[in-house]
Amino acid sequence: MLALVLVGLAMALTMVLYLGLTILLAHPLTTATTQFPVEARILIPIVGAAFVLIGAGISCFVLTRLSLLHTHVAIGGTLRIREGWTDTRGHCWSIWSIQFCAGLPTFAASTVVAASDLASRHHGLASLNTLNAFGAPATALSAFGALYVGAPCSAWLYRRYANALRASPAR
Repeated sequence: MLALVLVGLAMALTMVLYLGLTILLAHPLTTATTQFPVEARILIPIVGAAFVLIGAGISCFVLTRLSLLHTHVAIGGTLRIREGWTDTRGHCWSIWSIQFCAGLPTFAASTVVAASDLASRHHGLASLNTLNAFGAPATALSAFGALYVGAPCSAWLYRRYANALRASPAR
């Protein structure tokens, strides 16, 4: 739980820093714009993208390291962050890539569904509006597909890597 709070705080700090930098350099009413050259305003998106990438990388790392806990708690185990962290040591890239590759087809399918729904709403084309009637079931089907693929993937990862979680007694 502490790790999730830290990830949330890191993302919040990233957003506050980016918004503060944007307001400081881009707001026309402040005197800060007269102090900085025009080129400094070009750096706002670059620095913002760097903040977002760093925050996303940290949160991806922490959430991947804690991903075995979801399956452990789902089968009735207690929440033991230290054992979950120990089990994923050295396997973070492997776990992340397996989850990414398993979820890629369902992500592509849900992207197609969302794009067709957006196109029918944006253009108002009569031929695409028939797809809009199937938008909610298609979205539900793509979410079901994500669960249908994600649950066995999580179970397989748990069976492969969760040695300390399964071996330690319940507290």
